[in-house]
Amino acid sequence: MDSPLVMVVRETPSLADSLQLLLETVGFRVVPESSVPPALARLRRAKADAVRAIVVACNQPRSDLLRGFPDSFPSEARDLPLLVVGARAAESRRVWPPNVHFLGLPFEAREFVRLLNELTGSDSGESPAAVAVEE
Repeated sequence: MDSPLVMVVRETPSLADSLQLLLETVGFRVVPESSVPPALARLRRAKADAVRAIVVACNQPRSDLLRGFPDSFPSEARDLPLLVVGARAAESRRVWPPNVHFLGLPFEAREFVRLLNELTGSDSGESPAAVAVEE
């Protein structure tokens, strides 16, 4: 069985690059994108495997993508596991659906990989030696 395909949304590019490197190191397949709708359309055209989770790398104080969720996502992506890393953009008073998860900075690489394995229902790999990731 192929390792799960995970989309990494690049709202904070340097953070997204670090997450992509970590995910690929432990065996996930990663498609980096700046926006969810065009990425899903491109994957459909390529007849690629289905995306199993979306990771939003966002350490900005505001995120139009998150502010507009779920309407900012295509219907087929609204129920996918969504992991927001660097959760400064999360609206603290907002009630988020159960498929949306947050991981603040700094975090342990091992915890990030464990959480993504859990969300995708896979055991794609083990984290390399404990590394704290900061933005």
